[in-house]
Amino acid sequence: RTDVRLRRVALSSLGRFHELIAKNDRALKLLIGTLRDSDFDGVVAPALSALFAVAVPKSFEKELLALVETSRHGAVRHFAIRRLGAIVTPKTTKRLVETLSLDDPKARELAAEALKNHPQAVDALVARLAVVKERPAAEVVTAALSAHRERIKKTHIAKLAQRALDAIDEN
Repeated sequence: RTDVRLRRVALSSLGRFHELIAKNDRALKLLIGTLRDSDFDGVVAPALSALFAVAVPKSFEKELLALVETSRHGAVRHFAIRRLGAIVTPKTTKRLVETLSLDDPKARELAAEALKNHPQAVDALVARLAVVKERPAAEVVTAALSAHRERIKKTHIAKLAQRALDAIDEN
């Protein structure tokens, strides 16, 4: 019990030093590592609190991708999705597009918002929009795609128009 309280106090204290954490990869690695802990209230929540004020550099892409895939805590997945929005790589774009299919509505919403920073996501978003069947899922994908209006090609529009016609025929 004392160990849990001590960890909580230590992690909470770190939150006051976010400028130092942002400049220290070792501290960032430690805090991000604590997000895998099973004790949400005692460990994960204070670590998240400390990390929310910090921009996570691209060098932590692998760790953030793993958190989206494997974390048992929704708040951790949501944090990682937000941070992946600022890390524009093919891997992060792919993971964010895949996240649009999760059962977690908040994760889908955050992924759509994050994808607005990923201009190379247009093809994947158009492909995703062409196969979604539920209106809420289509709205999330459309929200992400709308940020890239100027990048939508005529071939994309034709594909989406065909999908709309197919949907009308199905009903």
